[in-house]
Amino acid sequence: MRGLEVEPPAPRPEEFEAFVDELGLLADCEGVWGLIGAFWFVPAECGRYLAAQPAIWQGLMARARYADARKDTRRLS
Repeated sequence: MRGLEVEPPAPRPEEFEAFVDELGLLADCEGVWGLIGAFWFVPAECGRYLAAQPAIWQGLMARARYADARKDTRRLS
């Protein structure tokens, strides 16, 4: 029986900070569905690293939900 083998963590891509900044702006403007839709087109290495950092994704989703909530309240006025 073989022991568990752990995959090494994905290396942080050089352009990751700019990538997250762009996703944050998208979340602020387009909300949850815009953020999820954009994730299909991210560079593979940035996507792998982001998947290994769940707190960053949760923060982006929180920003997107906030943007959606603001849009909903503007429609009511």
